[in-house]
Amino acid sequence: MENDLSQFIIDYLADSGNPEKQRRMNDWLNAGEENRRRFDEVRRAWEAAGQLPEPFDMQAGWSRMRDHMANAPQSATVRTIPARRTWWRAAAVILPVVILAGYWWMKGTDGGWTSYTAQHAVKDSLRLPDGSDVFLRPGATVQYKIDNNERSVRLTAGEAFFRISPDAHRQFSVQLEKGLVKVLGTSFNINTTKGFSDVAVWDGKVSVEGNGKKVVLTAGNMAVVDAKTGDVEQPEGNYAYRCGWGNSDLSFSDQSLQVVLETLGSYYRVSLDVKDAQLLGSRITVRFNNMPLNEALTVLSEMLDLRVNRRSDKDYELIRK
Repeated sequence: MENDLSQFIIDYLADSGNPEKQRRMNDWLNAGEENRRRFDEVRRAWEAAGQLPEPFDMQAGWSRMRDHMANAPQSATVRTIPARRTWWRAAAVILPVVILAGYWWMKGTDGGWTSYTAQHAVKDSLRLPDGSDVFLRPGATVQYKIDNNERSVRLTAGEAFFRISPDAHRQFSVQLEKGLVKVLGTSFNINTTKGFSDVAVWDGKVSVEGNGKKVVLTAGNMAVVDAKTGDVEQPEGNYAYRCGWGNSDLSFSDQSLQVVLETLGSYYRVSLDVKDAQLLGSRITVRFNNMPLNEALTVLSEMLDLRVNRRSDKDYELIRK
């Protein structure tokens, strides 16, 4: 099953302009988060193989790869993609070397810090050496330094959702412009812009520090750090929904319908239009856990007695019945 799945993804990447393959791939990706994660794994390997610089120092690439493998957890596994066609049998001999070496060239290092920029058009993912997972919006950039003594990350641009692997001996920290987030084991979201960074917690507990002030956040809490002064503010309310894009679990507690629709629209990449201003102000509590768009819209329509008018695949209008 795993081999057939890898071949399915490779066939699409090799001929992504084919309308029928696009339709089948879109249907499969919309079926669940695990499918999107698997696609990202194969896609990153494919892109690495096609983006090696000229000239490329293969020996240096192999050296960096061996250093990483020597420090990787013993449980780590390497997945291979089967040879089905003649061209793929030939590529199978070359691609493992090219992909692994290219992977390390694309990531890059700087004074012990490893950099990574999200490549995918929707959501990218990164497994850190300590087992922690980072999910990144398009264009988001992180740098990390993970060794026996520290677990440090810098979020230099964009938005990222973190799911931290617990470690009682090494605290995990994320450096922001004029701020610092500290955590032992939890999951949380950070969105950083030129003006500020905001931190929203999904579960566990984190501290946010800036300009001599520290606030402790638990599930649903959010803090905002001013990028110029380092001032930290903690607005009231439940902001767990800000983590939903990263963990595919959108949870809203006493939120306005306008916030719910804006979040759902961003997550599903569609337009959800409501012209009734009074309806937009309605406050609801609802949760969409790994739910397809059509099911999410059904839940909303039943909760608020609405009719969903589908104007196109990417454009919907919600109207009172």
